[in-house]
Amino acid sequence: MKQIHLQILDELRQVAERLDDEQIKPFIEELRKADRIFVSGEGRSGLMGKAFAMRLMHCGYTVFVTGETITPSIKGGDVLVSISGSGNTKAVKIAAEQAKSIGANLLLVTTKEDSEIGRL
Repeated sequence: MKQIHLQILDELRQVAERLDDEQIKPFIEELRKADRIFVSGEGRSGLMGKAFAMRLMHCGYTVFVTGETITPSIKGGDVLVSISGSGNTKAVKIAAEQAKSIGANLLLVTTKEDSEIGRL
């Protein structure tokens, strides 16, 4: 069990080392100025998105998870945080396309910046 915990910590360290502060700062600024934040993801990305949304809510933000029964429609000026490891997840891409078409701001968390969602 200890080896598994150490492996998880090592993988988290590797991810943290690849983070680019110059990309994170504008991401945070977009969240700070948003009236409402929507989070979209499927599978493991969706699960982490829900955890992220909950933390944002605890910080006082108005936040919703796409696909939930009580989620209102996104509108211009809102922010959609799309989470997709591949950057090509169909449901996440559809949500991003719809959000963009009505003037919402898009943010993407991915390992593939040059992807279908990344190009939006």
